[in-house]
Amino acid sequence: MHNMRRTYKNKNYGQKRNILLSFFCLLILFLILAFTFAYLSLYGLSHWKLLEVEEVKIEGTQYLNKNLLYLRLASFEGQNLFKINDNIIREILSEYKRIKSIKVIRKLPNKLKIIIQERIPIAHLSSNNESQYMIDKEGIVLVSNSIGDFDDYSMNDLPVFSRINTNNLTSGGVVSDKNIKILLNIYDHIEKVNPDFLKRISEFYMQDNEVILIENERCVKFLLGSEEFPERIDKLIFAYQNFGFANYSEIDLRFSDPKNEIIILR
Repeated sequence: MHNMRRTYKNKNYGQKRNILLSFFCLLILFLILAFTFAYLSLYGLSHWKLLEVEEVKIEGTQYLNKNLLYLRLASFEGQNLFKINDNIIREILSEYKRIKSIKVIRKLPNKLKIIIQERIPIAHLSSNNESQYMIDKEGIVLVSNSIGDFDDYSMNDLPVFSRINTNNLTSGGVVSDKNIKILLNIYDHIEKVNPDFLKRISEFYMQDNEVILIENERCVKFLLGSEEFPERIDKLIFAYQNFGFANYSEIDLRFSDPKNEIIILR
């Protein structure tokens, strides 16, 4: 009886061991097949001629010269779609300081799409030495038109931020003049409140720490002072919408109560 029990236990142990061995064998076989499939898939993706880029498409540009961008990216045509390094594309296009961000999208089987977000110029900078630059809303210096990265379009309608220190400005750098942030904030507020009124402003500048705007048709001067800019701008726009400025050469808000009146000087 004792021998029969020992024989049963040995048989049961042998069966469990065989099951475990079978399980490990199947697991190893599965891993080998999975690795082989992954390797062949990656090899196929990187060598399959159907995935060679036939078209590079650029989207999102407004002012950048697309032809120049296509020339810079022409070398990617014919390359495998999945062997192209996104960082290399960004490095190639980094010379264009007008580009704020780049997104690379692969469209099967053979198209590469580059979505570009541009820095849009909002104003010229003008200094005492008559040098001029263009900046965006963040005060970033943009590449000038002479570099050739712009499409053929007019920038004459942009206002001028004058009397700005333009020493040591570089393309892609931030304007360090302490007054630029104040002028950019005023520009931003006017744009949000009344874009049509913004189009009437030809010049923004500071004199003795006070902000002055110049109207572009009759060169009416708006004296905003050194504080309470949003309130004074709102009052100025209200006057523009209801009375106009045709009969005045200056509108002075520096010494008035911005909530109740503006002082108009002929």
